[in-house]
Amino acid sequence: MFVHTSIRTSNLERAIDFYNRFLGLKLLNKRMIPQNNAEIAFLQDPEEKGATLELTFYRNQKKFVQADYGDRIFDHLAFEVKNIGNT
Repeated sequence: MFVHTSIRTSNLERAIDFYNRFLGLKLLNKRMIPQNNAEIAFLQDPEEKGATLELTFYRNQKKFVQADYGDRIFDHLAFEVKNIGNT
């Protein structure tokens, strides 16, 4: 069973706001991970169906560089929305 996808972020609060405001995902919980100097947040669709999205903020990570298109390992996430023009 597929449980969640994790995305690293440089700003946890801004990422939560984006996924909530533009994709309608609701915050399920947020917690500190002291052993990794990190904070994580789990979001899910309003009906709480399907997998969750984990946003991870590592306080010590300073570099956020995406590989060139041909060298990427991760390709994309897909979301279904009722009306993309209603954002």
